[in-house]
Amino acid sequence: MRTKLRNFIDISLLSFLSIFLSFTFKSKAETFLFKGKCAFLMTSEYQENCDILFKDRILTLIPKGSIQKRIWPHQVSLISLASEINMVPDDDISKWAEYIPDYQKTFFFIFKTKKKKTIPQWVVDATSKEEESHKFTIRYLNKNKSPQALLFILNKKENASGMISMLQEFSGLTLGTSRKSSDRIDNSISKYVYKEAMRKANRFTGLCSNDMYEDSKFIRNEFNSFIDNTNEEIAIFNNLNKLRGDLADIKIKANDFCDSIKNKQIEKENLKLAIKKRKAEEKLKIKLELEEKERLNLIEREKARKAFDMLSEF
Repeated sequence: MRTKLRNFIDISLLSFLSIFLSFTFKSKAETFLFKGKCAFLMTSEYQENCDILFKDRILTLIPKGSIQKRIWPHQVSLISLASEINMVPDDDISKWAEYIPDYQKTFFFIFKTKKKKTIPQWVVDATSKEEESHKFTIRYLNKNKSPQALLFILNKKENASGMISMLQEFSGLTLGTSRKSSDRIDNSISKYVYKEAMRKANRFTGLCSNDMYEDSKFIRNEFNSFIDNTNEEIAIFNNLNKLRGDLADIKIKANDFCDSIKNKQIEKENLKLAIKKRKAEEKLKIKLELEEKERLNLIEREKARKAFDMLSEF
C-alpha cells in the first residue's frame, strides 16, 4: 500500500513538474497558439480552420490556405465576446461607404438584408443575444488603414479563459471595452513599440558594424518600413507625439550610423586604391627612368665604339 502511495505521489509530482515547466517555457517564449474558426466580417471571408498566434505583443491570424495577417496592439479598437450587440449594427450601414467602398459585400450588410443563406451557420449563431465565452470579436485598422472586424471561435471552450487573458494582455484593453483616437494608449504598448524599434535598429546597425552591407540592405528596408508604417498608424492618437518623435530619431540615427561606417569604408577603399595607384605610378616612373638611362647609355656606348674604331684608322 505504501509502495503504491509513493508511486502515486511520484507520478503526481512528475505531472506537476511537467505542467510547471511547460508553463514556464511558454511564459519565457511568450508564444501562445489558439485553434478555431475565423470570419473576416468586412470582406465576408469565412475560414473553418484558423489559428491565432500571440507572440510578444503581436497577434498573427493564420487562416489555412490564406495569407497571414499581423495585428499590433495599437491597431485594435475593440475586443469583446461575440453577440448580437456587437455583431449586428443598429444604424444605417450605408454611412460606412466613405470608409468601406464595398460595404455591401460586408457580413453586416448581407446579414441585415436577410441574405443569411450565404453566411455559414456558425457565424450566424455568433449573433445570438447570449454571449458565449469562447466566441470573440476583434475590431482593428489594418496596415492600409481600412477598418476590419474579426470573429474568432475557439475549437475548445476550455481555452476561453486563456484566450481572454492573452487578448487583454496583447491589446491593453479589458474585454468588452474599446478605445478611440482621443484615448490614451497604454504605456506598456508604447514601451513595446519603442523596444521593438530599438531591437530592429540594433540588428540593422550590427550588420553594418560587421561590414555586412549586402545583408543589411533587406534589414534596412524592413527596419525603415516598420518605423514609417508604425508612425503612420499611431499618428491618429493625440498622445503619442513623443513616441513618434523617438521612432523617427531612432530611424535617423541608425541610418546615419550605417551610412557613416559605409562612407568610412569607402574612404578606406579609395585610399587603398589611391596608394596602389601612386605606387604603380612610382613603379612606372622608376621603370621609365631606368629605360631612359639605358637608352642614353646605349647612345654613349655607340659613340665610344665609333671613337675607338676611329683611333685605329689614324
